[in-house]
Amino acid sequence: MSESAATVFVIDPGLVDRDSLYLSEIRSELRDIFIRASMDSSYSDVLEARKNLHFQTGKIVLILVTKQDLQVGMSIAELKTALNLPQIGHESGVTWQIQSVSGITGDGLYDAFDWLCVQLNAQKP
Repeated sequence: MSESAATVFVIDPGLVDRDSLYLSEIRSELRDIFIRASMDSSYSDVLEARKNLHFQTGKIVLILVTKQDLQVGMSIAELKTALNLPQIGHESGVTWQIQSVSGITGDGLYDAFDWLCVQLNAQKP
């Protein structure tokens, strides 16, 4: 098992809009990521549970929503609601951000990774 300081999760909004199964899979995967990120290594039962996980995420989750230059699929606000992000983020205590980005133009990428760097630096002892 390896550990990480943060998790970056990428969503293609065009697929979400066309396929509710894809949305359901994203919701389930994000819920699992937030649960893993919220685990406290000081509890022995959590340590036991970690043995069943492939990796341990950090307490920071950055969600990138691609293709924003094309304006396809669901908006950021619609995705937040559909994925229940405010609730799972609050319940897990994980620091998270959802950011629209474009791989073609680069829009949003600097802001997303700047946010991530600020969060990582804030967690240093």
